[in-house]
Amino acid sequence: EKPDLSFLVEYCNLDEEETKKRVDDTVDNIKAAGHHVDKCMETRMFATSRMVTHPSYPELRDRFHQPDFKMIELGCCFGTDARRMIFDGLQRQNL
Repeated sequence: EKPDLSFLVEYCNLDEEETKKRVDDTVDNIKAAGHHVDKCMETRMFATSRMVTHPSYPELRDRFHQPDFKMIELGCCFGTDARRMIFDGLQRQNL
């Protein structure tokens, strides 16, 4: 499966080629530092916001603007889903 970089392209305001290069460079730097690279990093899937593909995400996103709405994100790695929720309107202090 190929990672979907569309969110990072928009979030970082870069073209797809530069975004892909930065994602690849990130993984290469982790490897060069001698750190473990798991499957999510090796396949670059950490760069894909998968939460948005969940059938309940539109309903969840609609609640982002409710002042008492809080969200616990138990993601991993680079926080792509957390970044996406903030990008989609969730207040940082509610995450």
